[in-house]
Amino acid sequence: MTAVMLNDDQARTHARLNYEALTAESQLRLQFQASFAEQALKGLMLVNGGAIVALYTVIGNSGAVSLDVGSLWVAFGCFVAGLVLTLLAYLGAFASQNFYYVSSQFEAWNHLDALKGSKGGALDHLEPYRKGHWAQIAGVGCAVLSVTAFGVGAGLALSGVLPA
Repeated sequence: MTAVMLNDDQARTHARLNYEALTAESQLRLQFQASFAEQALKGLMLVNGGAIVALYTVIGNSGAVSLDVGSLWVAFGCFVAGLVLTLLAYLGAFASQNFYYVSSQFEAWNHLDALKGSKGGALDHLEPYRKGHWAQIAGVGCAVLSVTAFGVGAGLALSGVLPA
């Protein structure tokens, strides 16, 4: 692969274009951060919170039906765990997008420095990117565990209200 040598004007133009593009990406990441967190939290909170309300309704209207109270308590615990894991997933989503934002902004500032004629690359944009990657993995893992807790809780709730 052959490296292309740029004169000072071309290098400044290249740095300006990179700066503008990366600044725009940083702004988009902030929008994504808010949107992802809002939609995922709503969905997972709805299913786990709704399940808790549904169990209360079933128990309240049970009358003569015999219930397996132990299974229902464990189901409640699963749904509460699902809510907590959902909140942790949102924290992971927020943190990942924040780290990605910082990474993009560091890269943009490095290009801005190059545009001004100083040596660019003083800010390490890879470190916050790596942190964002791990926060993203943690957030997705918590979301998957939340769905799992919901599934287990739903199964236990069903077994707790069905006749033996």
